[in-house]
Amino acid sequence: KIARVRYLKFLWGIVLLQGVVRGQRDRSECRKYHDAATCIQSSWRRSRTQMQYVMLRLAIVKIQTSIREAKIHACFSRKIDMVVNLQRVVRGIMERRRLMRRREAVRRVQCSWRGALARANYKRCR
Repeated sequence: KIARVRYLKFLWGIVLLQGVVRGQRDRSECRKYHDAATCIQSSWRRSRTQMQYVMLRLAIVKIQTSIREAKIHACFSRKIDMVVNLQRVVRGIMERRRLMRRREAVRRVQCSWRGALARANYKRCR
């Protein structure tokens, strides 16, 4: 009976030792899988964050472009308005000068005609 108890203790010690070794091996293997999963998650998060950064940057550039285009358009519109006003003023000046020349021409024709009529009338009265 004593031999059997020794044998069972020995067997229990071997089983316990096997359990410790297997547990250590399994924990080591689990740690490897955990480290691999952590590496994959880290890579995925980095990739996702980089993509979000690129998308955000593109959105910001698009907004900046739109604002700059709006400013340029407003400046261009003001310049167009100034040019149109300048053309209006110049055309008005040119039209007034043309009208003054016509009035002067009409006045000369009327003066010549009245002079001719007055001379003709003077000759008749004489």
